[in-house]
Amino acid sequence: TTITTLNQSVTTLNQSLDNLKTDFSNKLNSLGNISIMKMSTKILEILPGNNSCLLLSKNDVISALGLSSSTFNFDNLCVSITNGDGAAFSGHLESPTITTTGIYVVWKDTVTASCNIRVNYILFSHD
Repeated sequence: TTITTLNQSVTTLNQSLDNLKTDFSNKLNSLGNISIMKMSTKILEILPGNNSCLLLSKNDVISALGLSSSTFNFDNLCVSITNGDGAAFSGHLESPTITTTGIYVVWKDTVTASCNIRVNYILFSHD
């Protein structure tokens, strides 16, 4: 009957919610290995003909995170970026790119004139 079907649906929904809660809890616990998180903003000059520019050099990252240059490893770093002022620079930021020398901001199109961009970023370093 309709009541039985409804009760089965509620039971299934509760099981799904419990699974989601467990999965979410596991994901939050996996963030436990983040040892340092640093948020900041930086205004960068973009030169004509480019679709990327240096956000932070390797030394900038080491300094910002308070790490030792002898033990620092980009493999333990994750970066999140946003366009901090879409009215000033309407270009779409694609992603940060990490190289052996630093972190670069990459955007969709090549710019045709010099301009500035505000980049908000978060550095995550883990053990």
